[in-house]
Amino acid sequence: MEQFHFQLGGAIGSQGFSNFGEKPKITIGTIVSNRSTIKELLKQYENAQRIWKGILFENVGFAQIDTSLETKNIGREPLSKNAPLTSLYKKAVEYFLIRKTKPDVIIIYLPGLEFKRKANGLSLAYDTKKPPYLIVVSDGVKDYPWVVAHEIGHILYYTNKFNNRDDPNPYLEVNDKGEPMRDDQGNLKFDRAHNNNKNNIMYPRGSKSSIPPKVTFDQMVKVSNSYLFDNRKML
Repeated sequence: MEQFHFQLGGAIGSQGFSNFGEKPKITIGTIVSNRSTIKELLKQYENAQRIWKGILFENVGFAQIDTSLETKNIGREPLSKNAPLTSLYKKAVEYFLIRKTKPDVIIIYLPGLEFKRKANGLSLAYDTKKPPYLIVVSDGVKDYPWVVAHEIGHILYYTNKFNNRDDPNPYLEVNDKGEPMRDDQGNLKFDRAHNNNKNNIMYPRGSKSSIPPKVTFDQMVKVSNSYLFDNRKML
């Protein structure tokens, strides 16, 4: 049975953002199974701040949880079909609500390097259709400093108030030989949630480089239209 141990959080990487009301803000609730991972996640949050310039990321609380759930038990399927994760997510939401806070995003850090059926080796973002949205992060992010920034990009795409969820420069899918893939009608296949530039934050493969990935003007326009910034009206 999961047990939570709560610790209050605070602003993340907020240097230069003294007036919170002047900046769009994403609030984050953090769940970890091992307190030693908090430092790693704080680095990831600071890097997200560096990527999505002009957006304040505020941590509204940490909670440590005793759970046997690992990433190998979790797949890319919708949250409704991930029973163990759904249970944990609901308990996390309830936990934060009891403490009179409802984060825009809950990030759960779980042990493991692979997700079920190798859905992804690092992390997954879930479109929960309303806040709090969910990101699950694996131990694999230790070598990839921009993973949380990438997943937050997906959340900001999910919440576009004009339902304009596609990346402005979608990723062209290729086979093992690097050749463009086509569908049954002969059309090129695109992964529209990701970017085609390997130096971009929304490229589908994570970067180990300490050099920040790029964000384009068109991407910033898209994320600025997230309803999460509309005076919390949808919360």
